[in-house]
Amino acid sequence: MLDKPLKNKPKFLRQNYKNLKRVGAKWRRPKGHQSKLRKRKKSHGKVPKIGYKSPEAASGLIDGLKPRRVFSPSDIDRCNPEKEIIIIASTVGLKKRKAIIEKAEKLGIKIRNLKKIKRRLHKRGRVKDKKNEENKNSKEKA
Repeated sequence: MLDKPLKNKPKFLRQNYKNLKRVGAKWRRPKGHQSKLRKRKKSHGKVPKIGYKSPEAASGLIDGLKPRRVFSPSDIDRCNPEKEIIIIASTVGLKKRKAIIEKAEKLGIKIRNLKKIKRRLHKRGRVKDKKNEENKNSKEKA
């Protein structure tokens, strides 16, 4: 898709975020009268400019792959593993999620939010185990 590899962009960080605990690192435009960052002085950080923009061909790509939302296992059949990466929709339930993951692994398709999903599945499994133990304990007492 792209002729040349993308250049690395600098991290655009908020002025004085290291010095002030209440200020986050997320970019905010410097507006101070004597601000060296606003005046674009050397070694005071980078300010976002249009020159840092990625090419149109790379716009919206994730690791060079086009994202595609998936709602059911049948949606995976329409995916191209070389050009697309799938994102499982948040509205999809647990059973379909498992089916989608299995099918994607068989076809060799990457899943963008897999780590998040596995964490959620693991957490749900622990919750179910706890409930099962509580049910067993309550039955033994009765």
